Amino acid sequence: MQWARALAVEQGFVEGPHVHGHGVWGLTEKGRTSAESLRDSGMVLDSDGVGQPLTGTSPEDDARRRQRQAEIGDKGERFVVNHERERLHRAGRADLAERVDHVSLRVVDAGYDVVSYDEAGVQVFFSIEATQYRVTRHEVAPDG
Repeated sequence: MQWARALAVEQGFVEGPHVHGHGVWGLTEKGRTSAESLRDSGMVLDSDGVGQPLTGTSPEDDARRRQRQAEIGDKGERFVVNHERERLHRAGRADLAERVDHVSLRVVDAGYDVVSYDEAGVQVFFSIEATQYRVTRHEVAPDG
């Protein structure tokens, strides 16, 4: 993200926190004009800065999409909880399997979703991102 911000500053689309303070970046007149032009052409910028067509999503459709995403996320978290419990049982650590905690059921802003343990009893924290799309081995990697 830093390189994109640097490019936007270099091209005169945004001005940095030295102008606005507190880490807030603002659009310059050139940036506002470009954003309005993009919007007027029926496009918006996605999170990667690529122009995408406006979809005209209704509030009802958006609510259904968010509900579906929440369901997929819940399934992903339950999968990890079950996997960790089974793994610890297979390792002969039923005591730790019982302590695997699905934290996000109680706290949504903990910074992680599940707490498990390695075979030595050291806590392992999982932040889970689930999707309905096929995942390749290149998209799954250990943290750190």
